[in-house]
Amino acid sequence: AARSAEAAIAAAREQVVRAEGEQAQADQAWSVVAERIHWQILQLSREPEFRADCRWIAKRTGATVDQVNLAWATLLRLRLIKTTSAGRWKDETGLAQLTEIAFRRVALARIREAAR
Repeated sequence: AARSAEAAIAAAREQVVRAEGEQAQADQAWSVVAERIHWQILQLSREPEFRADCRWIAKRTGATVDQVNLAWATLLRLRLIKTTSAGRWKDETGLAQLTEIAFRRVALARIREAAR
């Protein structure tokens, strides 16, 4: 009986940890739509003078370096940006014209894909 109780507790703990992880991912993914920094990073990445440097991006956008790092990680996870072997950041939205509305549509589609 003690062993089955321990197994039940372990299973419940695992379920809570998984749910918390999924919630954290959902919150982070939703931030792509709610916070402009993600779109701004992609917009900047298309400029010829773009530098793949979080401090430079933070200065240009008014965001903190931490916000830029988190946004970059989220963009990577959702396959909205990639880092080339040369260290450059490449927009992977597939959008010829990167408007904020079009970006949000693509981001929501990628969020849904990631949730599957």
